[in-house]
Amino acid sequence: MSGGIIVINANVKIEDFQEIINLFVEDSGEEVSSYISMNRLFIDSAYSELMLRFNTSTKKLVIARIGFKNTRKGYGTRLLGYLKEYAARNDYDAIVIESIQTEEAYSFAIKNGFEKVPNPALNGINLDFFFGDLILNLNTEK
Repeated sequence: MSGGIIVINANVKIEDFQEIINLFVEDSGEEVSSYISMNRLFIDSAYSELMLRFNTSTKKLVIARIGFKNTRKGYGTRLLGYLKEYAARNDYDAIVIESIQTEEAYSFAIKNGFEKVPNPALNGINLDFFFGDLILNLNTEK
């Protein structure tokens, strides 16, 4: 890490995420708003959303917000596949899902190889509705 300095990745282009945007259009059944701002990808509709952060200093893609209109239809699996491809092309080491709060999302993440990230701030505190952050470490060896 470079002393707390956040590196903005000027190479992130909305065109690189057309498959993901199309996935959210398919799920919501309507057009979606999509843009990149402050090293984050935003996709929003009345029924679904995604906020993805590009943390270039730690080489992690961070899913900060996610919601699909339709669940258990394969959208999460397809999104994860697109993110893995993007991560491999752009030398990211991991994908993080931040602040998981549902058992369904937690089960999906564990089933797909994510592991729980220890949070010292919650040491000894049991919150039934909060599963915390999960990480999927990717093999970036070429």
